[in-house]
Amino acid sequence: MSHQPQPNDSGNREYARIDVGLRVRIQPLDEERAERLRAETRDRASVWAPSSQSAIRDLASGSAPGPAATLAQAILEITAEVARMRARVTRGARAVHEATLVQLSGGGGRLVCGFPLAMDDMIEFQLDDDDLDVPPIRALGKVVHCGEDGTVGFSFESMHPRDQDLVMRLIYGLQRRNLRARQE
Repeated sequence: MSHQPQPNDSGNREYARIDVGLRVRIQPLDEERAERLRAETRDRASVWAPSSQSAIRDLASGSAPGPAATLAQAILEITAEVARMRARVTRGARAVHEATLVQLSGGGGRLVCGFPLAMDDMIEFQLDDDDLDVPPIRALGKVVHCGEDGTVGFSFESMHPRDQDLVMRLIYGLQRRNLRARQE
């Protein structure tokens, strides 16, 4: 299911958005690498993951002991290790910068980074956090705002539909978690 933005009162399209404080990796790209990433993100999702990772996590947690739980745990461990290995290879091959994602929406986000970015710069965006209930997300972004406070706004220019759904699932999951925390 793809999540489409809805028009707001001013006629602009707006996605669900949430304030976050997540570590992400950002890679400035030249035009050639941006085109390669555009093709990659259009054609395939960023990393293989089980279709129902939460169901596999439940199974692996021991609620249903036996061979199925052992297999589910192995799948989760292998998936996490593959993602970590890909990240290490990516970091070793080119300059990847750590940044803090302060706001996320289905159409882009806002981040604070310790390196210069300019309007219209193309970036590779990677979100990979073991504590989140989503597999790694990778997208091509474009810098659309450079704030005086050091924040950089970006829009997602190209992202696999599965990764787009993962972004929306992450946003709604974080919103639910925040609501539960306020109710307690």
